[in-house]
Amino acid sequence: LKFVGYKLEGDCESLVGLPQPIHEGVNTLKRHMYTSLAEIQIQREKEITRNPLSTPEPPLEHTPTEILYQAILPNLPQYMIALLKILLAAAPTSKTKTDSINIMADVLPEEMPMTVLQSMKLGIDVNRHKEIIVKAISAILLLLLKHFKLNHIYQFDFMSQHLVFANCIPLVLKFLNQNILAYIEAKNVIPILDFPICVIGDQPELTIESLEIGDSQTYSWRNVFSCINLLRILNKLTKWKHSRIMMLVVFKSAPILKRTLKVRNAMMQLYVLKLLKMQTKYLGRQWRKTNMKTISVIYAKVRHRLNDDWAYGN
Repeated sequence: LKFVGYKLEGDCESLVGLPQPIHEGVNTLKRHMYTSLAEIQIQREKEITRNPLSTPEPPLEHTPTEILYQAILPNLPQYMIALLKILLAAAPTSKTKTDSINIMADVLPEEMPMTVLQSMKLGIDVNRHKEIIVKAISAILLLLLKHFKLNHIYQFDFMSQHLVFANCIPLVLKFLNQNILAYIEAKNVIPILDFPICVIGDQPELTIESLEIGDSQTYSWRNVFSCINLLRILNKLTKWKHSRIMMLVVFKSAPILKRTLKVRNAMMQLYVLKLLKMQTKYLGRQWRKTNMKTISVIYAKVRHRLNDDWAYGN
């Protein structure tokens, strides 16, 4: 508006007096610019707070997610702590402590196994039980985060905040800080007792030799699924949150994540690269200098923003 001798304080949108190509350029930019659902929800909340009388609150939709959130809201912190305690107890690297949750009560028999075959079967069953618990907890946390984020960004932020307060970030890093290749390749299954083989045809007698009959997979899909879920949870908790990204740096997550890249799974590698990308500029020049191969892979595989200075920001 300066062309007509009038200046409007705080005005960033007026195009009066500017040439036509500028108008066309701005319109094209607005037409193609991505605006996330979270930004729209935050803007709406700010409008309601700023003008409570002229901006009425939209009617609350009683979706399944909203009903679930209202039900767990009073005790949400306790639920998050309980889920993470179970995850910690089921982690392969965790040591048995007196105050830890007993997750083996449903698996351990009343009498100890007497033969080698029974001992092997029990050992496989215990490890399989732990894997199933990790798979279930990681999937529950990821689904809650995804649905709360779709429902309302503040619900997602509230749950994320309590997960961070309950030490979810160091717990996931501790889980990944193991021989991840051995965990992915672990075969804690007895194929002839798995569904549907156990109900189709004649079942052979269970012997030490028959424990591995029909087992042709070179990896455990269950453990791959769990690892991808945990990486996605870590990604959701830290994305665009400077203080949480600094937690990744402080807990020395870069070498742990680099070791996880050894697993040749495209989706798993993508989420590892995303986590490395967001902390690259905080790791210093020396780390970037010695990890140019990793930075090249990030550049090739991960989506970038136009003004993103992830690789060279200081």
